[in-house]
Amino acid sequence: MKEKKLKKSDEYITNRVMIALAAAAAFLLGVSRLFRGLDTPTKRAASLLICKWSVAVCAAVCVVGLVWYFVSVKKGTHKENSSFNGMFLAIAAFVAMCSLCIMLYDHLRGMTLVYIFVPASAVLLLIYSVYPREVFFPCLTHSYVAFALYAMSRLEAGSLKLVLLLSALAVCALSVLMFVLTAKNHGIIKIGGKSYVMFSRNAGKKAFIGLYGATAVLLIAAFLLPAALSFYAMFIVLAYIVISIIIATIKLM
Repeated sequence: MKEKKLKKSDEYITNRVMIALAAAAAFLLGVSRLFRGLDTPTKRAASLLICKWSVAVCAAVCVVGLVWYFVSVKKGTHKENSSFNGMFLAIAAFVAMCSLCIMLYDHLRGMTLVYIFVPASAVLLLIYSVYPREVFFPCLTHSYVAFALYAMSRLEAGSLKLVLLLSALAVCALSVLMFVLTAKNHGIIKIGGKSYVMFSRNAGKKAFIGLYGATAVLLIAAFLLPAALSFYAMFIVLAYIVISIIIATIKLM
């Protein structure tokens, strides 16, 4: 019976990851064609229109996915370990919408970000499906921190760079706040009558707060010092993510 459950769990993880990778590959193929259109003067107007309509469609699909999720949760038919569900659809649509918005803002520099953002989202899904939540949550938040550092390294001092800094600091602050608020409930948060495991009950409070405190200091230093530091600081954050996954993998063996 136990072996059957493990086999079913492995199948769910494999199917979900394969769907995510196939969707990411197909989306990147479509975005690359859109990039060529945006970069061609004669096709730019039509490509912009397609991009704007695609953003609207992705937003609508995201809403549909969320409605599907909340309705299934209310009816008690939601299956967290299914290969495809409402939340999966909503997240995929949200990732696509964000990628297209980046292309609308600046398709030349945005294309590089999209080539990083979409595969990274697929990797985060794999981490979510395989590893404990105390591994996934810091990886998720630090992925955004790495993105903010990369964007900051490509920008001159200005309002957008400040927005990136403040948003990344807000992610750090909210992560610590959520950890503190859920500590008494063993890392579990309840939304709409459903419980979500955000952190392990064995997660160390001092280590968690220290991690995000160090991340906040790194962000402020990257903002105040030359832009090159932001780029190298990004690799520090990425190294932390990789090391966390390696340690978690060893523990699972």
